[in-house]
Amino acid sequence: MNEIAGVALAFVVSLVVVLVITPICIPLLQRLKVGQEVRDDGPRTHLKKQGTATMGGVVIILGAGIAGFIFTSDVYETSLLFIIMLGCGLLGLWDDFLKVVLRRPLGLRARAKVIGQLLVGIILAWGSSMLGRGTLIAVPYTGIELEAGFLYYIFVVLVLVATANAVNLTDGLDGLASGLMVIISAAFVLIALLTGHYAVAVFAGALGGACLGFLRYN
Repeated sequence: MNEIAGVALAFVVSLVVVLVITPICIPLLQRLKVGQEVRDDGPRTHLKKQGTATMGGVVIILGAGIAGFIFTSDVYETSLLFIIMLGCGLLGLWDDFLKVVLRRPLGLRARAKVIGQLLVGIILAWGSSMLGRGTLIAVPYTGIELEAGFLYYIFVVLVLVATANAVNLTDGLDGLASGLMVIISAAFVLIALLTGHYAVAVFAGALGGACLGFLRYN
């Protein structure tokens, strides 16, 4: 299969999966009273979000996972990517659980989130090593490659934490996080295709499609 066609199909399939699953999940979550808690001292415009069904990341993980595995060229690499996505998703799920079930509007504290992200980053670094990936860091647009050795794995962990929080810190408006993820996924698709990482490109395309599908209901 043509590489670009594979990415496009992964994008479309994940988009359709999320568009189909989300309307089914929303009433279920509402019946379970899994709704968003809004702080009274926050912006008045946010009060209308009180009770809005949350935990929507579950459908994104399902959509991206299904499409990613269907069209992947490397099951092992895709499995690692899925585990990393699942790990970050579990952090978000626990955050929502604290807000919805335990009625703690602040959710998971910042320190706990960072510790969780560091653990996920360590899994990514370990998985990368198990897959036999090198420890070279390429400097964009220069052709320079640096052999980082053990420091590479520290770099991987820091990049994951920084990337996750780059989206998290900018979130706040309806649809902002999902919209940002569509753009970020498109960038990763391009980078992965240019560097020959087809499985990464497919998974990024699937993630972008899932986020775009969720944006319809966000």
